[in-house]
Amino acid sequence: MPGPVSLSVLVPAFNEAATIGQVLEKLLRLSVDSLEVIVVDDGSTDGTAEIVEKLAAADGRLRLLRQTNRGKSAAIAAALAGAEGEIIVIQDADLEYDPDEIPHLIEPIRHGQAD
Repeated sequence: MPGPVSLSVLVPAFNEAATIGQVLEKLLRLSVDSLEVIVVDDGSTDGTAEIVEKLAAADGRLRLLRQTNRGKSAAIAAALAGAEGEIIVIQDADLEYDPDEIPHLIEPIRHGQAD
């Protein structure tokens, strides 16, 4: 039986106001032992950061980092620097991948079958 696991989900975001709320709501509903969600707003001009701020005020597992537009790699690097989870997953802010798949993704790690 796998033990408790802490998960950090990194969400680089640039002008994703249309989908960021839905992504974050799905992430915050994940059934994991310990969860942190770090959104890095990469200089959005469409209100993405404001949506994240509002959700973060209501849920302490969610953090927002802001940076000037430096690209996805820089956003991921910024989030990695503050991530505390044993397992780290990158989630696109546009729902390219379904957050509901994350528990299946990390299951082999939890059972010691992957690192």
